[in-house]
Amino acid sequence: MKQERAFSRDGFYMFVLESNLMLHEHVAERGQQLLLGWCQAKPRGASFKVLDLACGGTPFSISRMMAACSDREFHYTGIDINPDQVEAARAFKFSANVVKTTLLEGNAWDLSTLPPDESYDIIFTGMNTHHGSPPEIYCLLLQVKGKLSPGGIYINHDLFRPATVPHLTRPQFNPEDPSESFAMVSDEILNKYHAGDLISPVDHDQIASDWRDQFLERYVEALQQRGAHEAGITQVVDHIRRRDFPVSTADIKVIAEQAGFNLSILDLGASAEPLYQYFSLVCAIPR
Repeated sequence: MKQERAFSRDGFYMFVLESNLMLHEHVAERGQQLLLGWCQAKPRGASFKVLDLACGGTPFSISRMMAACSDREFHYTGIDINPDQVEAARAFKFSANVVKTTLLEGNAWDLSTLPPDESYDIIFTGMNTHHGSPPEIYCLLLQVKGKLSPGGIYINHDLFRPATVPHLTRPQFNPEDPSESFAMVSDEILNKYHAGDLISPVDHDQIASDWRDQFLERYVEALQQRGAHEAGITQVVDHIRRRDFPVSTADIKVIAEQAGFNLSILDLGASAEPLYQYFSLVCAIPR
């Protein structure tokens, strides 16, 4: 997802992040508990390699998680497809226990661009996989599994659709610009991993109503209550309408199981937040 205006350095996404509308604060706090428990089961003095997929310019959640494990050292690698986000991330201030940082410009859905012999103890991605189709998510998880060190963990904060509504098929191309592909994974990678349909999608024009209508109504209302400007609201609503066709948490469990993971949905304790039922933190460990 390259050069989306809302996610540029001066785009509206920073307002959304800082307003906690997508539960970044809750994710950071719950992720700290998760990572502290995970680290305690590891040998004393061990340092850990972290890979942040689609890191953006402000790796808020994973940086907070690492900072909470103050007696451990981390080597952090972030990868993002947008050069301005990579540049911003290079200036991000991590905690002192992050002793090495590497920022790469590249496709976070194609891990073959990473050093082939490099593995990671923790792989994190935030607000990224909801852009992918189920076969693409399956391909990503297989690649993640191949890059995790023994005993490693995968953590994902994302937008998920309600389990009571069908999965909408994401268009293959931008309806407003047919020259722009919405595919996150190439056909070559899909074929390599034999990624077929893992859940039953529904074409957008086959449904009477779009569940995202209610989601966006609540989203806009919450943004307005937080003082968002209308131009920014338009940016993010347009993006969601065109690009966001997320799976449910039930779906991601099925996909993860097929990819060889045991996956858990973590309670964020965020029921006071207006959009709490749409955002989740999941963790997965290879079987």
